[in-house]
Amino acid sequence: MNGAFANLDLWVRKGTPPPRAERLTTTGEYPNLKFALNDYGNVKGGVRTPYVDVPIAVYKKNGKVIPFNNKLLKKLYPTHEDYVNKVTKCTDTLLKERWVTEVDSEAIKEQARKAHIP
Repeated sequence: MNGAFANLDLWVRKGTPPPRAERLTTTGEYPNLKFALNDYGNVKGGVRTPYVDVPIAVYKKNGKVIPFNNKLLKKLYPTHEDYVNKVTKCTDTLLKERWVTEVDSEAIKEQARKAHIP
């Protein structure tokens, strides 16, 4: 949200339009439209964040978070450092593209450093 407000402020004050992302990917036809999911059950398209591009859980549309088991985490991220590096790279891209603020970028990276990755 902070990134959205910062971009709105830039747009109003300086005329700098906010960044644009592709739409969330869907399948089917209305009224049976559904979100397309990646191999881990997270929605494709939209703003790509570390939560979906460097996942450690499935994020359901009802707000439920289902953590990955240790076997899958170890397969995706051989070491904790590998996970942190991937989150850092993704977050740095979000910061460069103005999707997140510097403060939020650092908070996401800190969260990654504290995450339980076996």
